Amino acid sequence: MKTATSPAGLAHVLLKSFGVAGVAGLPPAVRDVRLTEAESLLLSADEDLSNVEAAPVKTKKRVLETLIELCEVRDADAPDRGYDAQAAEWKARLQEHASKP
Repeated sequence: MKTATSPAGLAHVLLKSFGVAGVAGLPPAVRDVRLTEAESLLLSADEDLSNVEAAPVKTKKRVLETLIELCEVRDADAPDRGYDAQAAEWKARLQEHASKP
């Protein structure tokens, strides 16, 4: 069950509120804090959704897409820190998710 205080619920609110692109104009230090907070919520949401057999497909897809976007933004900010590899891993998970019936 997705409640407003569960990681999946918080990630949903986060996505609806500003998304990863919403941090674009922030000062670097604030931007990094927001991206770290978003990543933590999204990782928790991904874990929660992975443990629920009847997890909403759209929510799971959106969480994975946003994790990819987050890694791409971080890679642009700090190349050579492995964010491109993390994005590739999330893309593979998204492909795997998309291929499920």
